[in-house]
Amino acid sequence: MYAAPVAVTPPTPQLTYLGRVLSPDGSLSVLVQWEDGSLATLKQGQEVGQGFVVERLGDASVELVHPSTHAVIQLLLPPEPSFETR
Repeated sequence: MYAAPVAVTPPTPQLTYLGRVLSPDGSLSVLVQWEDGSLATLKQGQEVGQGFVVERLGDASVELVHPSTHAVIQLLLPPEPSFETR
């Protein structure tokens, strides 16, 4: 009797949200910290490590997809602070 092959799932990147940056051309980047303490700037279409790619970058979340396994990770972003002007 043969055992069925086991699908290998990639490790889930552990990211901590630090902030967001809106560039003069209007593109959004999200600043994160990896579990090892290193910093990264996430941009649309960018490979972010461990095979994951930034699939979608929005005001409320960042979606990472692993192209070979189709694993999806969603990083929820806190609402932007509102500043009062006087």
